[in-house]
Amino acid sequence: MHVTNDRAHNDTLICKHGSARQVRAVGMDRGLGITRAAGTKDESWERPSVDELILIVDDDDPVRVMLARLLRTQGYSVLQAANASQARTVLTEESPSLVISDIVMPGESGIELRRTIADQWPELPVILISGYSAEGPAEFAARTPNTSFVQKPFAADQLLSLVEQTLIDRGANG
Repeated sequence: MHVTNDRAHNDTLICKHGSARQVRAVGMDRGLGITRAAGTKDESWERPSVDELILIVDDDDPVRVMLARLLRTQGYSVLQAANASQARTVLTEESPSLVISDIVMPGESGIELRRTIADQWPELPVILISGYSAEGPAEFAARTPNTSFVQKPFAADQLLSLVEQTLIDRGANG
């Protein structure tokens, strides 16, 4: 498991094919280094009232660290895994409320990890992310309960809205 210290206050854009690149700060939210899309209302950036634990699975260190930092600035607790094997270890030791996983990773893919989660932790929601073609993963997510898909590049507010809605839905159904 990779633990990071989030000290930098640069904006990051999640790009296709799993890369993260620093971008010039524009419209930063409360000095936290998060750029909001034009027209985003402040209410969507309120900290959640319940401390939720989220597991991020991505082999690309900068992307994983940036996602962890983004979620922590919103009040979430975050665990990180660099691959599906590490994620399964974390899942046996911890009880996250949500998993966010890249699809394309060395070894076991995010879709294979999702199948494992569906078998062993069927109520655990998963958000799959990828910079590759959205057609297959989007269809997989549509057919698989408790699964959503986000295509890279995506805006921080898009992911945060999906995370919040997924956790609300989990609370209503769980």
